[in-house]
Amino acid sequence: MTDVSHCVDCIRSDKKSNATEWCQNCSEKICLACSRIHRQFIPPHKVVRTEEVANLLTSITKEYNFCEYHPDEKAVLFCCQHDSIICSLCVPQTHQNCDPIISIERASKGVKSATALQDIDRRIKHLNEVMLKISTELKNSRSCLIDKEEKIKSTVKGFRKKVNEYFDKIEKELIEEMDKICNHCRTSMSQQISKLEAECAELKGYSDIISDLKKQESEISLFQTIKMLDRKTHEQEIHIQERAIVYTFEFLPLEKLTEFNTTIPSFGSVHCTNEPLVIPSIMQTEQQGQYPAHPVDHKIQMISTLNMEKLPGENLIVSESRFLPEGNIILCFMNKKFVLVCKIDGSGLEKLELDYEPKRVAVFDSKRVYTLNEKGVDMILLKPLESGKEILRSGHLYAISCSKDLICVSSHFKLTLVNIDGQIIREMKVNFDPRDIFLCEDRHIYCSLAIHPIINVVDPNGKSKYFHRDKYLLNAIGIVVNDNGDVFSCSSKYNCVFKIFQDRSKSTVILNVADGISNLTGFDFCIESKEVLVISNHGKSVSVFKSRT
Repeated sequence: MTDVSHCVDCIRSDKKSNATEWCQNCSEKICLACSRIHRQFIPPHKVVRTEEVANLLTSITKEYNFCEYHPDEKAVLFCCQHDSIICSLCVPQTHQNCDPIISIERASKGVKSATALQDIDRRIKHLNEVMLKISTELKNSRSCLIDKEEKIKSTVKGFRKKVNEYFDKIEKELIEEMDKICNHCRTSMSQQISKLEAECAELKGYSDIISDLKKQESEISLFQTIKMLDRKTHEQEIHIQERAIVYTFEFLPLEKLTEFNTTIPSFGSVHCTNEPLVIPSIMQTEQQGQYPAHPVDHKIQMISTLNMEKLPGENLIVSESRFLPEGNIILCFMNKKFVLVCKIDGSGLEKLELDYEPKRVAVFDSKRVYTLNEKGVDMILLKPLESGKEILRSGHLYAISCSKDLICVSSHFKLTLVNIDGQIIREMKVNFDPRDIFLCEDRHIYCSLAIHPIINVVDPNGKSKYFHRDKYLLNAIGIVVNDNGDVFSCSSKYNCVFKIFQDRSKSTVILNVADGISNLTGFDFCIESKEVLVISNHGKSVSVFKSRT
C-alpha cells in the first residue's frame, strides 16, 4: 500500500479527496464516495477502512520481530540453508550444523529493490483474486442449492401425486369389480330364495294330498300317489345341498401392499457431494523460504500415478495407502467400508468389503495387515484377501504401526503395545500428544506431535526424548524410519516429502511441487525398494516415485 493520502480514483478525474478506505481488489486508497461505487461492482469489491490495513501491517510486523519457535526471543539471525529467520536459541537446538547463518541486517540488505518483494506482492494479489473467485462461485452455488432443493421438493410432490392417482385408479377398479360380484351374488341368492319358497309351498301341498289319500279306500291310487311323491321328494333331496349356498366377501390384499412401509421405506435419498472448483492454480509457484530446494544430485522420478476415477466406485477419496509385498499397494477411502489391493498402476485389482471404515493401515508381514477403525484394531489377511479377527477394542485411536511381533497404537497422551492376539504388553503415558508413529524393531517409537513441529522418540522403557524440531513438521503426515535411523515424513502445509538424517545434522527435500505433486494428504516410504508413495490432489491420486540410481 502506497503512502498516497488522496483517493486514487478522484486523482484520475483531476479531483482531490481524502482517502479513508482501501479497496482490496484494486489495492488502492479511495474515498468514501468511491468506496460506494466499488461495493456496487459485479462482483462487489472488498473495501475496508485504511486504519484496519494499518493495524494489520503493525500486527504482522510485530509478529515477525520475534522467533516463531521462541516467542520471547527476537528474530535476529537468518539461516541460509533453511531459508528461515531464527533467534539465537535456535542455533544450538536445530541449526547447529547449518552454514551460513548471517545477521538479519545483512540478509535484508537491498530487499526493497529485490524481486522477492514484487513476487510476494504478485502472489498475494493473485491469491486474493482466487479467493474472491471462490467466494463468488460459492455464492452462486448457494443460490443453485436453493433452486435444486425446490426442484427436488417438486419432484417428490410429483411422485406423491402419481402414487395417489395410481392408488385412486386401482381402488376404483377394485370397488367396481366388488360391486359387480356383489350384485351377481345378490341376484343369485334372491332367485334361490324365491325358488325355495315355491318348493316349500309345493311340499306343503304334498302333505295335504297325503292326508286326503289316507281317507280313500283304493289302495292302488294310494300306492301310485306315494311313488310319485317319493320320486319328486327324492329329486329335491338330491339338489337341496346345491341350493344351501351363501356368499361371503373377503379382501385379500397383495403381500407387497401390506408390507409397503418396509418394501418402500422412503421416496429415495438425497446425496450431497463436494467437488473442487476449477480455479487458477496457485500451487505451481514455490513459496519463498518455505522449504529447502532439491539437492543438486536430485535423482528421483515418478514411475506411476493411479487416478481414482479409473477405479470402480463413486466419489473415491483415498484416506490411506501403504506399500505391500510383491509390488502391491492397499487403498482405504473416506466414508467407504472396503479396501482395494492392486499393483501401483491399478492392475490386478481385488476388493474386500468390510463392516467398518478403515481409517489407518499398518503392514505386519507378507500375509496380513492391521487396520485402525473407530472401534479399534482389526486384521486383514492378504492371501486370500479376507477379513481376519478383531485384535483390540478401543476408541479414539490416532495411528498404528507394526514391527516384528508387536503392534503399536497411539491415543491421547498414550502409546499402547499389543501382540497379535490382542494382549496388551505395555501402556506408556507420555507428556505429549502423539499422532503419527513408527515402531522400530528395537521397540523405539518415533512420534510426530499433534500441534508442535517436533519429532520425539520413546524408548522401550517409556522414556521420551526430543529428536528433531523443524517448522516443516507442523501438521506432518506419516513417519517412517529406515535401518540407518533416517526419518522420512511428509508436509501437507508445504507440499513436500523430506528426510531428516539420523544425526539430525540436516534435512533435505526428496519431493516437492516441482515433481508434480500438490495438496498432499498421505505418504509412505518402502525401506526395501526405497520407493516413495504420496497421496495427492486431495486424495484423488496416488503416485509412486523411485530413485534413478
